[in-house]
Amino acid sequence: TRRGLIDLIDPRFADRIIGVIDLLDGRAVHAIAGARDRYRPVAFCDGDATELAEHYLAIGVKRLYVADLSALTGGTIQTEALQHLATLGFDQFLFDTGWTGRESASDRKLLAELAPQLSNVDWIAATESCRSSDSVATLASAVGANRTFLGLDFRNGEFLSQDVSLKAWLDVANDL
Repeated sequence: TRRGLIDLIDPRFADRIIGVIDLLDGRAVHAIAGARDRYRPVAFCDGDATELAEHYLAIGVKRLYVADLSALTGGTIQTEALQHLATLGFDQFLFDTGWTGRESASDRKLLAELAPQLSNVDWIAATESCRSSDSVATLASAVGANRTFLGLDFRNGEFLSQDVSLKAWLDVANDL
């Protein structure tokens, strides 16, 4: 049974496990190396993101990473889904909107308004989507430096960044 899976997670290490949901138009999808035309709803829950999140909780996972694929592909941030998932009982919720640093003033304002409402939500600035290392500081100014995480992206061992070295990214993160 699903409930029996909780016994597989050693409680000493449960806080080191992070559940992942790739969210596209409100549905949990199985992302396949950026091939968006091949994304399909997660079969386990028929794409129901709440069911998948609750499954993580049921097996003892207390941290959740959600990639907002709608926002990552130029759409709007899935605010309702984010707010709902953030209330399900996770100790920490990491949210990746594909932050570029060139978001509109209204997007920055939205994140600045959401941040105090969602105290368990932290925000990701990933090297693959950020236009420059300054993007991390821009996100930090909207949501707070203590709630901003730097995601280091690699593919086949190669560091993914628009124009900045790994060292430059780490320097910015350390400065914040």
